[in-house]
Amino acid sequence: MSVIGYGEDALTFWALSTEWDSLANELKINKVPDEEIVRLYRPSFGRGKYGFGEFDAIISTDKVIFLIESKWENSSEVTSKGIKLTLPQQNRHKVFHELHKKWKSVGDWDGYFQDLKGTKLEKWKVCDSKCDLAKNIKSILKLIDPQKKKNIKNIVLLFLHPDAEDVDLTLESDIEFEKITIGYKPNVNIDGKFFAIQNSTRP
Repeated sequence: MSVIGYGEDALTFWALSTEWDSLANELKINKVPDEEIVRLYRPSFGRGKYGFGEFDAIISTDKVIFLIESKWENSSEVTSKGIKLTLPQQNRHKVFHELHKKWKSVGDWDGYFQDLKGTKLEKWKVCDSKCDLAKNIKSILKLIDPQKKKNIKNIVLLFLHPDAEDVDLTLESDIEFEKITIGYKPNVNIDGKFFAIQNSTRP
């Protein structure tokens, strides 16, 4: 019995689990010990008035935090001309960069959201340091960078079917993105691009 998936969300989970070695090689972290790596699948930072959405994945090593946006050849942002990210997707990275920068400089969490004046977060306000979104941000920052010393890399992870052609990033942004590519093969007897995320080890 297999777990069957379709689309970029399922492919992201597959890359973080079953196909981890390929993803680690592409990120050039294959020699980092497992105990020094944190893998987060679709960590959410809320929506609507205060939130800024969710990354498809965040991976943290001993030195680097990777913020990952996943796409596959059927994504609306992927065309023969290249890969683009929507403004909300780009802004998510910008907000997180600023949150992380402040995390590295602030000592008092209760005052973390109090003094945003003059920063790029001035127009983005969270309810207060005790609301669920703030607690979520704090928990994730403590998990991925407890010593407040890591750098961030922005990654576009492209999943490609064997029949699809690779394309380049064509987005214009004031922050840098790097594209990596992982191939996948549909491997179940269903019409379409379905694939086994995990195969059962049960007899």
